[in-house]
Amino acid sequence: MCQTLLESERHLHVIVTARNFVQGTTQKSERSKIKEIVMDDMFVNNLRKALAILAPIDALIVKYESDKVPISEVMPNFHNLSEEYKKVMSSNIITRQEFEYLVVLAQRHFQFMYGVAHDLLYLFDPQHIGDGLPADSRSSLEEVLINSHVDDVMPIDNDCKEKLYIQFTVYFISATKERQANSFHYQMLSKGSKTVL
Repeated sequence: MCQTLLESERHLHVIVTARNFVQGTTQKSERSKIKEIVMDDMFVNNLRKALAILAPIDALIVKYESDKVPISEVMPNFHNLSEEYKKVMSSNIITRQEFEYLVVLAQRHFQFMYGVAHDLLYLFDPQHIGDGLPADSRSSLEEVLINSHVDDVMPIDNDCKEKLYIQFTVYFISATKERQANSFHYQMLSKGSKTVL
């Protein structure tokens, strides 16, 4: 919608400056507000700013319309929003204050929908294997993992925890090697031919 308004800006200007746009109508106050907005010197700049702010969000909306996107992508995508807005700020489209506001807003929305599953899947996804997670977050996730019930019957004891931790360590080493070697399996995963599962 913003793009359409921007492309039609000259036509809008002609419409709102026409003699009968405000006069001779029962919607004088509404039309006066519209005229004021369109005639404002910042109208075009505000549309461009809105488009620059919405572009990274739109890209994520399009991405997540697919049911094939793994949950492990959610965390890095939300964190990457701040990088996208940093680019918009360095292009002088938004101010530092607007940048900080957008970053806080993105973090709030992520926290609203966040669950431990997002972090665990980020830790397990061979494409990420927990890249960039702070040591304390990684450690607490490993605790969640080793304290998870394998099934409804088997109790969690130290033997079970040890087995889970060893399995996780073997998996982590294996996934790291696959990624570093850019193996055939890893390439299939990166291309989307093979699922994370």
